[in-house]
This record gives sequence, C-alpha cells and structure tokens, in this order.
Amino acid sequence: MFRSGYELTTGLTNLLILFSSLYCFVKLKNINYNKYWLLFYIFLMLGGFLGFVIHSFNINDLIVNILWIILLFIFICIIDSLLFTEYKFNKYIVICSILLYLFMIVEVILNKDFIITFVIYVCTNLLFIIISFIRNKKYYYLSALLFQVIGGLILINRNTKMFYLDHNGIYHLFMVFTVIGFYVGNKKYMK
Repeated sequence: MFRSGYELTTGLTNLLILFSSLYCFVKLKNINYNKYWLLFYIFLMLGGFLGFVIHSFNINDLIVNILWIILLFIFICIIDSLLFTEYKFNKYIVICSILLYLFMIVEVILNKDFIITFVIYVCTNLLFIIISFIRNKKYYYLSALLFQVIGGLILINRNTKMFYLDHNGIYHLFMVFTVIGFYVGNKKYMK
C-alpha cells in the first residue's frame, strides 16, 4: 500500500506543506486579508495533499498520470494566485496559464519531463513578482522567495540526496520555509 524510501519521505514532506499552509490560511482568514493570498494557501494545501497521495501510495501508472494532470493545474493556480497578490486579476495571464497547462498535459501523456516547462513558467512569473515586491518595498516576501529559489535549484538537480530525502523532499522543506516567509510578510504588510 505505502511506498518506501525517498518516495515516502517526499510524500510526508508534502504533508508539511499542507499543514503549514493550513496554519497560514486559518491565521490570515481572521485578519484583514487579500483574497489571493487565501487562494494561494488553499491551492498549496490541495497540492500538498495530492503530492502526498502521489508520492506515498502504490497506485497504478494511469491513475498517477491523472493525478499529476490535476496537480499541474493546482501548481499553475498557486503561481497565478501569487501573481495576483501583486497584480490584479488579468485574463491574459489566465489564458497564458491555460495554454501552458494544455502543453504540460501533452507532456504528461507523452511521458515527457514537464518539470522543465513548469520551472521556466515559474521563473518568468517570479521575475514579475520580485519586481513588484522590490518596487513596493515588500522585503519580507523577497526572503520567502529566496527559499523558493534555493529549493528550485535543488529540485532541478535531480541527483541531490540528503539523509532520507531526495531532491523532491528537500525542495518541499524549502517550500515550507517559503510558506512561513510569506506568512511573516502577510502579517507585516496586511495590518
């Protein structure tokens, strides 16, 4: 039923993302908030849950591919909701995101590595987000993104292993630090 080794620890680190995002969501829900931050944390929770299922359980390949297709949609929603925290909702961003999503679905169906496509998408959007954070002097958010960048570099280097964690699990730990960093920024900037 359960996988073992790196896959199981990767699944468990997804639970850390889920629970840290849940904590942030609950805390922010009770203060003056930006709805896109709440969506950001909701999508992170969903992504953490699906990542836990994909990495922790022995599931046949067809179901795993279907779950990855759903998870890719959630990944795009995470990035878009973060982008919308700084830039208002924009239909052109949504259209581009849908086109990228369709392209990544094709990559999944053809058993191609979609992670490079997604990393390019994330880097492009992070550039716009960083520019806005700098322009608006939201330096706490920049520190959160630093964890994301370090984690992302580890993620794309697929040979990284430390203790019982591979590149995915290590990235997820950096993602937890990113979530915490954003929450600290949320408390500072949403008063």
